[in-house]
Amino acid sequence: MKNILKSAVCAAAILVGTSGAFAQVDSDLMEGLKGRVVGPAAMSGRIAAIDVVESDTNNIVVGAATGGVWISKNGGLNWTPVFDNE
Repeated sequence: MKNILKSAVCAAAILVGTSGAFAQVDSDLMEGLKGRVVGPAAMSGRIAAIDVVESDTNNIVVGAATGGVWISKNGGLNWTPVFDNE
């Protein structure tokens, strides 16, 4: 669990540190791309807990401070509510 938290903090630091690199994207490169929905729009807020199955890192469980629990079986690409407080 501690290694996962360290990895998440490092990933966030890298993303924040490189965010300026995305400001200079050539619009011709993006011309053929279409927008798509990624994940449920209602999932937001503070994450209270996160856990990953060590033998299969595609299985991730996230608990929100508001009481919702979500599970992903594909490394976080899609999330299914296991328990939603709403």
